[in-house]
Amino acid sequence: MATNRVLFFDGTRVSALLWKAGRVQAEGEFLPDPDGLEAFAAYLVQHRGSLFYFLADVAEEGFQLENIPRVQGGDRNALLARRLGQYYYGTPYSAAVSLGHSKKGRRDERILFAALTQPEAFAPWLKALRSAAAPLVGLYSVPLTLAEHVPAFVTRQERFLLVTLSSAGLRQTFFAEGEMQFSRRPAPDLPRQRTADLCAGSCRASAIAAEALPRFSREPLSV
Repeated sequence: MATNRVLFFDGTRVSALLWKAGRVQAEGEFLPDPDGLEAFAAYLVQHRGSLFYFLADVAEEGFQLENIPRVQGGDRNALLARRLGQYYYGTPYSAAVSLGHSKKGRRDERILFAALTQPEAFAPWLKALRSAAAPLVGLYSVPLTLAEHVPAFVTRQERFLLVTLSSAGLRQTFFAEGEMQFSRRPAPDLPRQRTADLCAGSCRASAIAAEALPRFSREPLSV
């Protein structure tokens, strides 16, 4: 069985993680400079038999909710591709996630269009993966992945704000009745006290804003 490894990209660097038996172990960090990319290439060659998951936690992301007519097959695929091109022209890292059908009227399908909107940031890392012939399972975004793996204690709460902190910075993800309503990254490099104040204040603001925002489900943005 192939070993799973996660390449976590925070917008400035890639952290390599071994993912085994439900645990992760740090194996290295790489910067997008000549030395860092050379070391990253060597790491990929060393572990070329692994399956790699590229997980991005970046601020440059977009979400757009739309109801589309009830269509199937090729017509649906063409419609989704056209909408993605309209919303996120210039990036191949996009996905259309179905949120189900309306129970009233024409039973339109509710679609969340999501994208990573700065593709050039991923270019050197994905080029290294191709050059090393390292198998890439997919390119994933943190918000869509969080929505798929909701902790059990979240589902028992009517409203819950999940605050995560990584090398990418602070991320706030709001759930209502177990469903994610929105996820965002505030400005980076905030002072500690300002970060704490922001967490406290967002608890109040999130409860209001969540009523008007869509839920997300995990989807790879590129394979």
